[in-house]
Amino acid sequence: SIDINSFCFIDSSTGYASATSGLILKTVDGGNNWVVQNTGFTNYLNSVFFIQGNTNTGFAAGSNGRIIKTTNGGLSWFNLQSNTSSYLYSVHFNDINTGYVCGSNGTILKTTNSGNNWVMQNTGNNNDLFSLNFINSNTGFASGSFGTILKTTNGGSSYFTQNTGISYGLFSINFITSNTGYCVGWYGAILKTTNGGINWINQSNGWGYSTVTSMYFPTVNTGFGVGTSGVIYRTTNGGANWLTPPSGTSQNLYSVFFPNACTGYAAGFWGKIIKTTDCGESWITLNSGTNNF
Repeated sequence: SIDINSFCFIDSSTGYASATSGLILKTVDGGNNWVVQNTGFTNYLNSVFFIQGNTNTGFAAGSNGRIIKTTNGGLSWFNLQSNTSSYLYSVHFNDINTGYVCGSNGTILKTTNSGNNWVMQNTGNNNDLFSLNFINSNTGFASGSFGTILKTTNGGSSYFTQNTGISYGLFSINFITSNTGYCVGWYGAILKTTNGGINWINQSNGWGYSTVTSMYFPTVNTGFGVGTSGVIYRTTNGGANWLTPPSGTSQNLYSVFFPNACTGYAAGFWGKIIKTTDCGESWITLNSGTNNF
């Protein structure tokens, strides 16, 4: 079977998931059925991103510097020349033309022509970067190993390091507004900022030692984290308190995505996909169709 590493939903019905072995999964009916798309590549695909409101154009990134693109909703995928062999963990586009990928050894690449060309950014950092999130065309963040959070305010021309106060990996960063953002990682870490990253406060009290691999906030106050052993964390008050609703699985979860406030998906090890339609209070298992891979 395969592992599912990343989700991106265009709306509550249509979504994509990236997986090991170069596979992309697509649903058009809210996850009831998934079609496995063979991209023609065998790389681990760690991240998939579709332009919101555009059902046709999407990107995925993964091992050995692989970046691929579709312009027909995933019917076919073609290679983009990244000019790097770095292990790429995350891809994020601001619009159809401007996008970023991040990866091992402080790698961040930027394109301004929809992936035709990629330019290496000077991050001034050699730590692995696992997650990217841009608020607008100028301001973006990346998180990575050894407690690294980088910020740019000029579209990636330069980056500076923010003080997180921790020294272990941060796997997912998610900004809700230009000032309010969250970052999660090893040992149940969940960091929150309310001033654009000038200060990061660790909210992980009571989370134990479960690694939190992915986080998504569909609204300013309501957010979800997922991680090892099927754990799900849910807050409705901006992280002041976290609940752990039953996920129905003990498999490691690597990605969570909410296309709207109450409909959400999480996925991970061995093709496991679960879904909620009641704002995260309960979760059901979906058939990902990956058992034969």
